[in-house]
Amino acid sequence: MTLKLIRYTQAVIYFLLTALSMEKDSDDTDAMSAMLNDTLKLIKDMLRLSAATYRKQGKRPTHTDHKLQTLLLRCQGLIYLRMFKLREAEHKKAQRQVAEFKMLSEPLSADEPTCSVPIDLFRLMLRCNEIQTHLQNWLDCWEQADELMQMAQDTAEFFAELDRTMGGLLATSSLLELVYYIRETTRRLQEMHNRAVV
Repeated sequence: MTLKLIRYTQAVIYFLLTALSMEKDSDDTDAMSAMLNDTLKLIKDMLRLSAATYRKQGKRPTHTDHKLQTLLLRCQGLIYLRMFKLREAEHKKAQRQVAEFKMLSEPLSADEPTCSVPIDLFRLMLRCNEIQTHLQNWLDCWEQADELMQMAQDTAEFFAELDRTMGGLLATSSLLELVYYIRETTRRLQEMHNRAVV
């Protein structure tokens, strides 16, 4: 299972490169968002498949699997953050419109405790919440990855060494930097796996 998960993780690189290509070739943020969303689905499916396989076999994930899971959580986090940044201007505009509506629709008296919300504004509020959820998902994934590193000293040491070499993944890391990070991480994990098998 470990080698299969490494291969699937390497496939994430091509999804990200496709998204980067879309970004350079056009200003179509919808297409890039769709590609990033497909990448997230791939990662989630990989994590589900891995967990289900180990549960079914009654085995515990290997040290390499923990490292892969940590990498995939970091990837998810940065993709969610990128999806937020793609829609950040739209989010700010929506927040302003919602705030303006709230100011204009304050109840005039205590007898009118509520006001109706136009359907377009309601949709705008939903869209604003959807975009904001990307930030929460980024933070959740990042915290889960940190928890995995705290649980396993060898995972923490592996990523500390990788971060010294690669510069580490940060909230400011680009998708291209993420691609290089995934490539180097999977290369090292494949070497570790091959040594363990021999």
